[in-house]
Amino acid sequence: MMIRAVLVLPTVTEAVLSAASFMIKAAVFFFGIRFGRSLYTGKIKIREYFECAFLAAFLALISACTLGTHMENSDPIFGGGDQVEDYTPKPGQRTSHGIKVFVIVFTALAYGTSTRSRAKPFKEDRLPGPIG
Repeated sequence: MMIRAVLVLPTVTEAVLSAASFMIKAAVFFFGIRFGRSLYTGKIKIREYFECAFLAAFLALISACTLGTHMENSDPIFGGGDQVEDYTPKPGQRTSHGIKVFVIVFTALAYGTSTRSRAKPFKEDRLPGPIG
């Protein structure tokens, strides 16, 4: 008995959606780094990392709680709509999804905060003088 290997090529739609998903994830990571840089207030303190952890935990909790659901018939201005359940997540899926989101978001925020602390301080004497 011979087993044939079947090569499944993704359709163009699947490839475009995969690329779009990757770009969205990259954008979230980039904006996480930028937001982490804005949390920096001067000398690096443990408080800024706690802020990063709190924000990441909040986003992970929201993401884990809404796993498997989406909104339909919602008004873009006034909100509302019907919450539709696509599937019921298995017992460990919510936890693993929340941990995954927490690790990704916290990494981006903490990296942004730490790179901001190593940046050169802004000096007003490097600015050009008034024109004219």
